[in-house]
Parts: sequence; C-alpha cells; structure tokens
Amino acid sequence: MSDSFKQLCDQLSQKLVPVLASAGYSGPAQFHRRETRYDFKRQSNNGTHVFSVLFDKYRTPAFSVQLYLEPLEGIDALVKNGGQLAVGSVTASNRIWPFSLSIFRAERPKWHRLFGKTASAEEAVGRCIALVPEIESWWSNQRSSTHVLTGCVVYRGLPVGA
Repeated sequence: MSDSFKQLCDQLSQKLVPVLASAGYSGPAQFHRRETRYDFKRQSNNGTHVFSVLFDKYRTPAFSVQLYLEPLEGIDALVKNGGQLAVGSVTASNRIWPFSLSIFRAERPKWHRLFGKTASAEEAVGRCIALVPEIESWWSNQRSSTHVLTGCVVYRGLPVGA
C-alpha cells in the first residue's frame, strides 16, 4: 500500500468516521486497502440515508462520495418493481461544466506538483467534512447544489414471472 494511500485511510478513519457516527450513521470503523466502497447508513422516516466513500481500483490517494436514499422497501424491491433512485455525487470544489466532477485528492497529479501545488490526506478529508452541512440539506430534497450533483437511476422492473 502506498504511504499516501495509507495516510488517507488513517485520516478517514480518525476524522470522517467520528463525524458520520455523531450524525447518526453506522458503518465500518476503519478504512483499509481491501475494499473499494464503504457504506455508512442511517434510518430516516422516508428510507435509509446511504453515504458511500469510494476508492478507485488502483488505490490512488483520492476518494469520492456518493449519496442516495434507499427506499423503505429496499433496493431489491426497487429493482424488481421499477422506479427511480436519486443519486448525489459530492464534488470537492465547485464544478464547472463541461469538466468532470472533482474528487477529494490527498495527492496532486505529477503535473500539478511540478508547479508547486500540493495536497495532503488531512486537507482532503477536511474538505469532505466541511461539506457535511450541505450533504445534510441534500437529504430533504435530493436536488443539485454547489457541491452535490444529483442524477437519477431508473429501474424498469423485472418482467412478470421472472
């Protein structure tokens, strides 16, 4: 495991996990190299709030955050019966169309470092934690905001008799 990825996992475990736990989410206590997705969940009146931290398959020192409201019946019922699932992608900085969403980087790409731009695991996790109030407001309306881009996944449902 690269040293910068290990530092990122340590910062997520030490700083983000307690913030999510204090907001009522339950999930893993430690981040490590084995998993690419970590789901933190909490119950609400209209379903389950799911806050997912995602790594890429190469374990670069960066992560993204995805949000969705799992219906009371569960995802399996949504797949079976059909319907829509609003998904929020959290960006590290204000997004500018047509560029892709910015992720939370603990290390800058090489060409950025050539020009003296640096990043750290602590800064990346801090940027994510700073967005928790905006994320909390997303749960009530599932609409795009400055740092959350909302999309929709449509499930057609399974054919009768399947």
